[in-house]
Amino acid sequence: MPAAAEVQAATLEKFIKGWSGWTPETFLASWTDDCTTKTLPFSSKIPARTRADTEQVFPMLMSFITNFQVSEGHLGFRLEKKKELQKQF
Repeated sequence: MPAAAEVQAATLEKFIKGWSGWTPETFLASWTDDCTTKTLPFSSKIPARTRADTEQVFPMLMSFITNFQVSEGHLGFRLEKKKELQKQF
């Protein structure tokens, strides 16, 4: 069962805050020790990465990824749409 919309929103806020710090430490602050990440698209069949794997890769990625912006606009829309749908039932 998916987490409540409020829990999802709080998690998303931590995620966005982590990205805005643009350091491996701030980004990974929202991760639990057993958190994993999966590369998209899933059809690429790249195995899930552990937090330890990500801690090694992120400094390299962050050294050459620049000029980006994180936005919650689309995800925020999804949360609002979900709330509307839940009210109907």
